[in-house]
Amino acid sequence: ERLAELRPRLLMHTSQHGQQRLLSPEHHVEILDAFLAEPAVRAVQLEARDALHDILARKDEVRRRMAGLQERREFLEFQLAEIRKVDPSPGEEEELLRQRDAARQAGKTHELAEEALGILLGENGLQDVLTSLERALTGLGGADAGFAEHAKETGRFRDGLSDMARDLRGLASRQGEDFDVEKVEKRLWELQQLQRKLKRSLESIVALGAEIEENLSFLDESGLALKRLEKDEALAANRLAQTTTALNAARESAAGDLTRDLRSELVNLGFSEHLQVLVDFRAQTIHTGIDELRPRFLWVPNPGLDAQPLDRIASGGELSRFLLAVVSLRTRAQLPALLFDEVDSGVG
Repeated sequence: ERLAELRPRLLMHTSQHGQQRLLSPEHHVEILDAFLAEPAVRAVQLEARDALHDILARKDEVRRRMAGLQERREFLEFQLAEIRKVDPSPGEEEELLRQRDAARQAGKTHELAEEALGILLGENGLQDVLTSLERALTGLGGADAGFAEHAKETGRFRDGLSDMARDLRGLASRQGEDFDVEKVEKRLWELQQLQRKLKRSLESIVALGAEIEENLSFLDESGLALKRLEKDEALAANRLAQTTTALNAARESAAGDLTRDLRSELVNLGFSEHLQVLVDFRAQTIHTGIDELRPRFLWVPNPGLDAQPLDRIASGGELSRFLLAVVSLRTRAQLPALLFDEVDSGVG
């Protein structure tokens, strides 16, 4: 593990595949930026660029959402008006159904208790019948003593019914929960009509109302949100302009020293003393009014030739030596061992 940490300081490896990257102008940018006097200037510019892109993405998202909601605004306002007209609450339907069931059960209980009291105490009710039965059995006791005992049993049973009648009176007079059944039924009907109209469950209707309110509020405030984002964009663009100017200056400054040192290295690697290495800067617009200088290496390997892009005229062997020169310069400060795999590829 310790060796793995030390490896970049002790050994640098590159190969013939690295030279293929020299054919990409993007890699030219990476090469030059590796030699900036203050490497942080590139990181600061990238940070400013990312910040601006984030603001632009948020602006696009606000506009996209605005466009979608504007098309549906009339329908959303209609739905919200219908919901507010009924104004349902979470769990309201379940509570109303419970109240209705409780009221129905209380009514049924009262009805049955009254019916039982009528059987016991009404005209020709059970107690009157039992009193008449007891009287008849008592009279029969003179003919047969056993009927006297039956008369006593009938009297005891009749007297026991008094406790039953007392309990029934208490049950019939007991007050259930104080519900206005008619009001409950009316409210349930309103909720059911709303669900049919919007083709949703009551729970989803409550959630829909909150969502619509949030969307309409967003529409009302989106104009201000866009203005705030435009202000942020202006500040971010200004920041990007400043950091890009600093990066451009740093690249131009680094280009002079790098091309001089590369030329020296390449001459040591067998190129002509007349070799020239140049950097051609091209402006690339990265935001309105902001241009980033993108370097591309040019060279004149022999006298009398015009400067041409490295990636167009260099042979495989030349690219290998150019790559070796670049790597050599990058590692000079740390002085690691340099392992170059197939450095002579394409040299012939």
